[in-house]
Amino acid sequence: MENQLIISKYYCGADLHSKTTYFCIMDRAGNILLNRNLPNNFPVFKSLIQPFLPDLVVGAESTYSYYWLFDGCREVGIPFFLGHAFYMPACSSQEIDRQQQKENRSY
Repeated sequence: MENQLIISKYYCGADLHSKTTYFCIMDRAGNILLNRNLPNNFPVFKSLIQPFLPDLVVGAESTYSYYWLFDGCREVGIPFFLGHAFYMPACSSQEIDRQQQKENRSY
């Protein structure tokens, strides 16, 4: 397994399932900027990430359902990284909930 140092302004993690994908976009500091569950549809995904382009990389674990996302990213020039789940740190739903609560308090 080859490790890569990936440096970008924004990072998008994708938790792929057969019909939907949960996306989480973070900045370099680890602040969650967006998290959303979407249908597996590249135009819908692309409209979601538009504000973060061109400074965004996408990463997903290697599963049977990543092809639509990989192909779409490749076609429009978005860097895509595929990883083994064992080597990828998890972003738990509790962590996301805490971040959302913190954001709601700041308004």
